[in-house]
Amino acid sequence: MSSRARPAPFAIVTLLAAVACPLDETADSATTTAPDLTEALSATQVRAGIVTDTRALFGGISAEGAPGDIKIYNDRVQFVIEAVGDSSYYVDYGGNLIDADLVRPAGVPGRDMIDELAPMLSLGRVCDATSVEVIDDGSSGVAHVRVSGPAAPMRLITGALENPDVVPDYDLTMVTDYVLKPGEWSVEVTTSFTNNDARDFVATIGLFGIYAQEIAEPWHPRTGFADSDGDAVAMEAMVATHNEGVLAIMAGSGELVPSAIGDLISGIAAGATAFDLPQTVAPGASLSWAARVGVAPDLATLETERLTREGSVPTAVSGTVSAGGSPVSGARVHGLNASGAPLTMAVTDATGSFTMPGTGVTQWVASGRGTAIEVDIPSGHGNISPYDRGPDGVLTTLTEGATPIPFARGYGLGEVSAIAAADLTLSAPGTLAVSIADGGPATVLVDFATADPVSADERLVPGRPSGHAALAFVRDGAMDLSLEPGEYRVTVHRGVRNEVDVQTVTVAAGETTALVATIVPAYTLEGVLTIDPHQHASPSGDGSIPVEDRLLVNAAGGVDIHVGTDHDHIVDYQPTLEALGLQAWLKTVVAVEVSPVLRGHFNAYPATRDGRPNGGAPRWWQRLETTSELFAWIRESIGDEGVLQANHPVSGSGLFTAADYSTTTGTIGNADHWDTDFDAMELLNSGSHEEYFPYYLDLTARGKLITPVGVSDSHSWTGGQPGLNLTFLNTGTTLGGFDADVLKSAMASRQTVVSFGPFIEAKVGGEWAPGRIVSPGVVDVRVLAPTWIPVQYVSLWRDGVEVQRSTCTGEPPVQCEAEWLLDGDADASWVVVAGSTDAPLTSVWPGALAWGATSAILTDADGNGWSAPLPALVTL
Repeated sequence: MSSRARPAPFAIVTLLAAVACPLDETADSATTTAPDLTEALSATQVRAGIVTDTRALFGGISAEGAPGDIKIYNDRVQFVIEAVGDSSYYVDYGGNLIDADLVRPAGVPGRDMIDELAPMLSLGRVCDATSVEVIDDGSSGVAHVRVSGPAAPMRLITGALENPDVVPDYDLTMVTDYVLKPGEWSVEVTTSFTNNDARDFVATIGLFGIYAQEIAEPWHPRTGFADSDGDAVAMEAMVATHNEGVLAIMAGSGELVPSAIGDLISGIAAGATAFDLPQTVAPGASLSWAARVGVAPDLATLETERLTREGSVPTAVSGTVSAGGSPVSGARVHGLNASGAPLTMAVTDATGSFTMPGTGVTQWVASGRGTAIEVDIPSGHGNISPYDRGPDGVLTTLTEGATPIPFARGYGLGEVSAIAAADLTLSAPGTLAVSIADGGPATVLVDFATADPVSADERLVPGRPSGHAALAFVRDGAMDLSLEPGEYRVTVHRGVRNEVDVQTVTVAAGETTALVATIVPAYTLEGVLTIDPHQHASPSGDGSIPVEDRLLVNAAGGVDIHVGTDHDHIVDYQPTLEALGLQAWLKTVVAVEVSPVLRGHFNAYPATRDGRPNGGAPRWWQRLETTSELFAWIRESIGDEGVLQANHPVSGSGLFTAADYSTTTGTIGNADHWDTDFDAMELLNSGSHEEYFPYYLDLTARGKLITPVGVSDSHSWTGGQPGLNLTFLNTGTTLGGFDADVLKSAMASRQTVVSFGPFIEAKVGGEWAPGRIVSPGVVDVRVLAPTWIPVQYVSLWRDGVEVQRSTCTGEPPVQCEAEWLLDGDADASWVVVAGSTDAPLTSVWPGALAWGATSAILTDADGNGWSAPLPALVTL
């Protein structure tokens, strides 16, 4: 087992250990009759069948189930196993577990948090299912579904490495049985394989799982929410961030053990992993192993069932949690061992009561801090799935809300107690009622006026988001925040074109403090919109923010145009935008980030979504291609006039690095990994520009004219600083007049200003100059930025060399002004740059240095067309 960073395009991978046992040959004869799967069951019932009615599906942020798939459920839990056929996401064979959730009351949206869960055999083999059948529909008292087919290479692995031989060819078959009984919280998953080959096969077996990390956090026995310690554990779990439930994988018996194969898989798709130890299987022989996949309201429920199943009936320990004499519903109670390490966790009910198994637990502590990230969306709302699956009504919950799931916020962390039955106490929160004077969206940063008063154990509670006491995103002008009592410095902002409103407030327990914020524009621009053409949300394997939150973060951060560049998924955010009622503040563009590991990542927009897996996104791992062939494939989604953008081009997943592009020699060393059919490149990504800027200057000087863009590449609420890293795009329209045709035209004209803070106005003859071919003359420059974004210098670059620099002495918003001659001795390319060297931002992202650059201004010295001053790139 290991716990590592999550590189794109992959999410958390969990591979489960198993114990060898005889192959089960006692299955009942198959039946394909589908009973009523919409019916609520009693505690003595269980059922399995083919989904024919979408009301049998349960939805959630990763919900993928559809008619034709198999549902298996009882009165507590429900699962969907995909039918035979092509599959979405990254395991593109059917027959895997794709949805899992509690059976929830009416009015509570589904909370599936499995993207997919697939048995894996050794390095990179999964089942290419040829049969998914209901063996027992539950009539006998047990529901049983069987999946069978040959073991096939997981094409994501062979495609990522561009090496089909990385998974050697063996003749192997796999059978997986899913068995669920009445009253259980977990389904038994038994995988058997047979070696039909003439050679011995060294088998390491487990489960490969990709989970919805945008709504859940990994949890491990002993280390809780911190990284795993790498030792054997009883379960690997995902805990929903707002108490929506837990999902866990448990060994059929014993513990999950670490292994080298798990670490190797983590290098490709990182996360918490566990694999069985290698075993040699002779020709004709078979091997079986068993695991369990459980869903429950809390960890304590699953741990009780696990201990009972293993014959160690635990003693139940109960208690209550209160604050100010009132019960706290939705608090988390952590059961610790004598060393203070977490062993389990329970959630309090409406009366503040909890129960957990007492095995090994000697101490208890309650927490009610919450995530400290709040969004202005009605309580109980559902999450949007990229697959448009599940019951109707999820979009409606974004407007009307739904039955909320109890979740304590603002209560902080209690004291450790050695007496569980005693009342565990928390401090009651206060309320900060924030309102925005103009009734619009805004970002609210809540910071402690002094230091954080609590040094919390990361094993028990999440860290402060980006160091803030709380982070909130207002949608429609007002929202309430539950905060721990104290004095706070509150910053309210709406991006780089506006001043910030900073106020100090005191929040008292049980009381409401009102804060009215006024957002004042620092400057206005006519016909210029802000766009962030590289962002991620839940459809990306490494996205850690829901779709609805991503849109709200953009509107609250002053971004005009959101581009939904999720990894290898084409998703339409428009229905969600409309449900949130943010159309007056934000536009959204359908897009995709095509993410091959060895060739670079590429955004494509505006894209067309269709009914194929992953919305029709190119599944690059399914066929090996040159970069030229890959670009042609991408063009199928966006057409010749669409934008193909090279992302973070100088990096391990960048085009320029993959192609061995040298600015020194003007050469491409790896022709197979290069093609010039791209339209834009990232000049600024997540605040970084130093590596990319020389390549943009070199490309332009060699005649490859592309559109530079600034992006956040954000995968979360704050990562990449969305709203700070962006592009000013000269569309010539208002936001209301923006559409896909306007976008394509503006990007094709290269009329952009890349920005981490400032806007650079550069005009020749009184007209917008960046991106245009102009006659030699004077360029008039103004650098605009609000007070909190200091700009110290403005400079002019010619053909990749800085030729002018001036110190900024103006008052905000016009912090810099300059007039420079673009002389006419020869055709040239000119770029205006502005920034700070040692005066950082004073708010929003303190410590960062402002920077911005225009698209190149091209001067035609003799009026016969612009010619590149340097020779074109040479492909070796």
